[in-house]
Amino acid sequence: MTTERDDRAAIDEASPSGGDALPSVPEPDEAEGATGRTDAQEDEPDDWAVAPIEPVDEAEFARRFPKTAAAFGGGVLKGRHFGGQFSIWHRGERTDAALGRVGPNDDVPLAANDLLCWRSAGKPITAVLLLHSLRDRKLSVETPVAEVLPEYGRHGKNGITFRHLLTHTSGVKASVSGWPTVPVATIWDRICDAPLHEGVQPGERAAYDPVAAWITLGQACEELARFSIERQVELLFDERDGYAFLGKKGPEALRHLQPTATFEDKLFGGEGVGSLRPQFDTQKPTPRMLNLHETAACTNPSPGSSLHAFSADVAWVYNELLRATRGESELFDEEIVAEMVRRHREDRFDEAFQHRVDFGLGVIVNSQRYGQTVPYGFGAAASEHAFGHGGAQCAIGFADPEHDLVVAWVLNGLPGEPRHNLRNRKLNEAIYADLGIGE
Repeated sequence: MTTERDDRAAIDEASPSGGDALPSVPEPDEAEGATGRTDAQEDEPDDWAVAPIEPVDEAEFARRFPKTAAAFGGGVLKGRHFGGQFSIWHRGERTDAALGRVGPNDDVPLAANDLLCWRSAGKPITAVLLLHSLRDRKLSVETPVAEVLPEYGRHGKNGITFRHLLTHTSGVKASVSGWPTVPVATIWDRICDAPLHEGVQPGERAAYDPVAAWITLGQACEELARFSIERQVELLFDERDGYAFLGKKGPEALRHLQPTATFEDKLFGGEGVGSLRPQFDTQKPTPRMLNLHETAACTNPSPGSSLHAFSADVAWVYNELLRATRGESELFDEEIVAEMVRRHREDRFDEAFQHRVDFGLGVIVNSQRYGQTVPYGFGAAASEHAFGHGGAQCAIGFADPEHDLVVAWVLNGLPGEPRHNLRNRKLNEAIYADLGIGE
């Protein structure tokens, strides 16, 4: 019998889109408290992308981005969502804002430092950490996964490489993972026991895999770096003095994981972090609260599904990826990111998305060339080399190198794939229009 909790978790499985160290990962005891900067550098002003700024209020956001605010407001009127966070970085100008409310029956405004689940929009973070760890171990995306994780090679999966997982072409038979209510350790056992599709070789089929491939990649990150993927993500965001998490383990975590918990101490990221907020299934007239903010989703890290953050921190990561393409990032290697964001899977029909979608290594590369119906696209005005990733029915993060643009937004209503894809396109195209791009 399916419980209501199981049903609430199943929305991630039904949707095609379904997160302690930086690259060159130090050991945790080495990394904590070490900035890697000289005394002289400590006195230098912070980079504009790192320094905190005050989020603008709704009126100022509407003045700067009138079309975007109107598109967001239209979704509120239709009951698609109730609140959202936006972070838009364009040619050295940043706008961070929170709009609307925390829920359908709540007058509490959503704050710019509240935490929401970004779902698959966090996948590029796992990808870039993995690619650096492979480089550090003198391995590559052509390395068979089973060379790093021998148990993965069962049932004919020895030929699957990291490239296959990152481009969603492994050929492994999909199964419902049960995340977040099923422990990741149990899901990992199921993944290892999963066979290939009968008669299919790795690389032959293109089918987006929202959970299983990314739990596998997270296991590889841990094996290569020698400590947990959730700690690796925390240390990455520490570089900005930011805050995000894939999951927290142990009884000390449970004390803070309440729907409106306030994070007031260093245990969960320190000062300036707001509340963990719920998200809602809005496919029917009566919204249904999902479990993405509850204990199971927050203590059971899924590297492709469970990133909890606020929009400014997510935008910062995408901006670092953008800077890396120009050789300007101190965090990410230029050659690694250049390889990550180029097209590796091109003009292939994706069986999950039911559309042709181009992939880099863990990122979607602008697929507007295949029509406006492309799911989780970046909008008609996005340049050919824009890259990023959507989060199932609620979020997106992307960078557009030609326009020096980074966008990250997350909403607290999940209205179903067709409605979300229309909403996604309207919001992204409104952002470009407000910036005067493509007019």
